[in-house]
Amino acid sequence: YANRLMFPVYENGRLMYFQGRAMWNPVTGSPYIKTLNPPKTPGAAVSSDLLMNLDQAQRFRSVVVTEGPIDCVHVGVDAVCSFGKRLHPKQIAKLIAAGIKRLELMWDGPTEKEPMGAWPEMFQTAKVLEALFDVRLVFLPRGDPGDYTREQLNEYRARSRAPSEFDGMI
Repeated sequence: YANRLMFPVYENGRLMYFQGRAMWNPVTGSPYIKTLNPPKTPGAAVSSDLLMNLDQAQRFRSVVVTEGPIDCVHVGVDAVCSFGKRLHPKQIAKLIAAGIKRLELMWDGPTEKEPMGAWPEMFQTAKVLEALFDVRLVFLPRGDPGDYTREQLNEYRARSRAPSEFDGMI
């Protein structure tokens, strides 16, 4: 974990998980691992069990779900990180238990590598979540939330849309 930015995940004030993130770009020909997670051990939490920042975000009317921890930090204290392009059953259960009523999905926008970004996953996840939460979709024109300022992200949030507005289009 040397020279990495560490992102702790707490539940009820207790450290449950962490992720180490490389803050440098890969060098051609040398090994590069962008994220390091704790070793899997019996009884220990894994990323799909948790949501980074839920202890703080649950205080807000609406919670933003981002893919990665840097995205979560850029959005603000009302955001959680799902550690990927989906929400797992344990994560959904934690959102329900926390009393969350409204979710804004803000996953990566289009890139050269992924022309649709995480939009297909956002639509798929929204369909599952609609019965449980008031779901809004936040579309970024490119890249991930970590590429934007908080002010820019708030502008995109203000233009969020309900999944039902896309019925028949997807």
